[in-house]
Amino acid sequence: MAKRGFDASQDHDDAVPEPSRKTTYFCSAQQCRLPGTIRGVCNHHWVGATYDWPRITQVLNDMAPLIAEINRARATLCSEASNQREAVSGHVQGQARIEQYLSADQLAYMTVKPAKTYETWVYRLEVLVTAAVQMVMKTRRTPADVNHPAYRDRVRAAQIPGQAADFINEGGLSV
Repeated sequence: MAKRGFDASQDHDDAVPEPSRKTTYFCSAQQCRLPGTIRGVCNHHWVGATYDWPRITQVLNDMAPLIAEINRARATLCSEASNQREAVSGHVQGQARIEQYLSADQLAYMTVKPAKTYETWVYRLEVLVTAAVQMVMKTRRTPADVNHPAYRDRVRAAQIPGQAADFINEGGLSV
């Protein structure tokens, strides 16, 4: 009868292991620091045409303190381990932290009707960021923008013979 055993001498791998890469979920558009929630792109870049992406990213970078405060509020409101007092009245300290970064119009918007809850206050911050992005965005995305992630798959499918019909059928369209 054959004897089975483990031969440790054959278990050595002399190959250099590949360095592990940290998976990030940041927006893939122009080094944006927001989460890339829609096909790897943040919602601000998603609605804009690709030639507007550098301007959108610049606005988001300029508003980094507001975005950091929004992310802080999301973490506080969504975590079970967060301080409950901060989850209820965090907007008071948050307003004090960001006042120096707001313009006169933005400050008036935030203080004309004071927010009673942290959620309302964060929503108003998100409105400020969205309004600033929309001011610099020239056009919304269109199917003519073949570099946009929403239309890139359609263009790629059309370039591969035999795949265009499959792509159209999946979309509920007919040939």
